[in-house]
Amino acid sequence: MTMRRALAIRPFATRGRRAIGAILVMFALFSALSVALSIRATERSQHQAAVVQVASRQRTLAERYVQEVLLTRAGIQSDPASIATLLSDSAQVLLDGGLAPGVNGDDDEVSLPPASTSVVRAQLTQERLLVADLIGTGEALLAQRSVDSVPQTAQEHVTVADPVQRLRVLAALTSNVSLNAARSIAVGTDRNVSELITLQEGLGIAGVLASLLLGWALMAATRRQTAHFRSLVTSSTDLVLVFGRDGCRYASQSVTSMIGRLERDVLGAGFLNFVPANDRALVQAACTDGEPREVEFLLTDRFGEARHLEAHVTDLRGDRQLRGVVFNARDITERVRLEEELRHQAFHDGLTGLANRALFHDRLDQALARSARSHDALAVLLVDLDRFKQVNDSLGHGSGDILLQQVAQRFSTVTRSSDTLARLGGDEFAVLLDGAGEAKAVDIACRSPGATWYSTPASASPFTPAGRLR
Repeated sequence: MTMRRALAIRPFATRGRRAIGAILVMFALFSALSVALSIRATERSQHQAAVVQVASRQRTLAERYVQEVLLTRAGIQSDPASIATLLSDSAQVLLDGGLAPGVNGDDDEVSLPPASTSVVRAQLTQERLLVADLIGTGEALLAQRSVDSVPQTAQEHVTVADPVQRLRVLAALTSNVSLNAARSIAVGTDRNVSELITLQEGLGIAGVLASLLLGWALMAATRRQTAHFRSLVTSSTDLVLVFGRDGCRYASQSVTSMIGRLERDVLGAGFLNFVPANDRALVQAACTDGEPREVEFLLTDRFGEARHLEAHVTDLRGDRQLRGVVFNARDITERVRLEEELRHQAFHDGLTGLANRALFHDRLDQALARSARSHDALAVLLVDLDRFKQVNDSLGHGSGDILLQQVAQRFSTVTRSSDTLARLGGDEFAVLLDGAGEAKAVDIACRSPGATWYSTPASASPFTPAGRLR
């Protein structure tokens, strides 16, 4: 790893840009982090004052409920049911969030978030249970039922026998739990603010230190020489590679992006690992001697796909700033693929993908030449389709094309890989069976599904016309 890093050549302007970019990124990062922390602390503290107010109000409502119950019991007009509804609804909203009801002459409705911390939720859950027990005891007292029949869901274990005294005890417990919850919420808010102040101080100190270090790095980079890469920049075209005695010394980003590799994987002797074995000797010679001036070779990317490169080789080993062989290359993969496609189209039928008449005649000439030298037999099958015109006329040319494609597929299942199957035109096909006599040709013809074999007498030609297949 250390050796490859020492071999690398860095562009002359990169260091300054990186230092400036790092400073900008640092300030942006610290600013974003500071804002995010402030927003988080603000969101956590939002509505906490209203929560504390509503939680503290529960104590007053509990005491008012006891007074309303006692007044109603004494025959004085009062409304303990409305106070009970306020107590119950407020306790539920404090725990699960929602719209806390307003109290006439006191405050208005307010929206509260749900309790977040486990401690506060436990206290508010206890308060809600105590409110339920308090209201249940008050209702039993007004209905002149025994308060002992009211279950103590909050597990408060009140053993006072006097019903009025029990009601007061439950109200006092509700008030205490409400005040404890309010105190816990206020303490949590203070802790959030303290944590935010501490984090802001830490971020400020870290930002100053990082700025000083990066500023020093920027000043050091600007004092360095900028001539290392001038020769390479002026001679580069597209894909740029520099080779020295120790292998690849520089690979442009376009090279690493094309093959999907990191720069350290390409530097040194690693570059040749991505060149196929057939082209490796040519590339190695060009890297070492700077010859030939123009080379074409393959380069394998991380997906295993071969990319075709056309490189102009420049020998700059005499340049004291570079001292290497420069490859200015371009990716010609698409051009090569287009040439191959055009070559394929020139010798193959566009509908069936079979060899066309030109390729068939070329293969036949070669087979005749081999047969004349070796006296090996060969056979040719000529195939056409009966009533093919009726298919086109009745079902359309699309159906006729499908029929021709299926015929080609069927013949490919019965012929050998060394045979040549061609479409001569229209519904005419030909099969060249190299090294096969009449018996083999008849055997292949008989294996063709739906075929009718018409034998013809052999001729004196170098190949055996085994017959006509329809």
